[in-house]
Amino acid sequence: MRCVRPPVPGAIPQHKHPQGPSCVCSIIMLSHPVLPVLRTTCHRTLIRPRPLVQGRGHSHTGRCGGGLILLCMLCGWLLLSVLLHWWQVTQDDWHYGRPRTYQTDARVGHNDSATPSHFTVWNLHGQIVVIEFPGGDARNAVSYLGPALPGTDQDLTPATVEFRDVNGDGKPDMVLLVQGTPFVFLNDGSRFHAPSAPS
Repeated sequence: MRCVRPPVPGAIPQHKHPQGPSCVCSIIMLSHPVLPVLRTTCHRTLIRPRPLVQGRGHSHTGRCGGGLILLCMLCGWLLLSVLLHWWQVTQDDWHYGRPRTYQTDARVGHNDSATPSHFTVWNLHGQIVVIEFPGGDARNAVSYLGPALPGTDQDLTPATVEFRDVNGDGKPDMVLLVQGTPFVFLNDGSRFHAPSAPS
């Protein structure tokens, strides 16, 4: 590409300029006592792309990505909680049925030397009830009221019983277990009694 100069009367003929295609040429008339002297000046114009501002685009993308990750983690946690609750209820359905029922046999000294007494624990709409059949005889059945469970879905809470000597009198006492909390019924030799509240 040639460097083009505007026509000037008496100017020196045009020539290729070594600065390349990106120079802009101009002619300056200098005063001389005899001949006008032409000076050619070239100005190189560099066009550079605007540099990207580091961090702006990436930080915005990073914030969006972090928020998306947190949202996915929250959704995963909620889904896992629902699945665990469903699995626990399903296992309780298999073991205790509906209403929640637990049964066991034990010799507790209530006319059960020949045949152990039978115990059934019910969760009836959130009210825990224990029924004892002394010596396996349903005609002499005795019921014991356990705690009433407040709140929703408490009718799905299972309850169990175990027997051990709590007060050290040599007679097995009945320990009712509800959500890991023990409720002790003391054995007087013929039936169980809930301990009196301390005064």
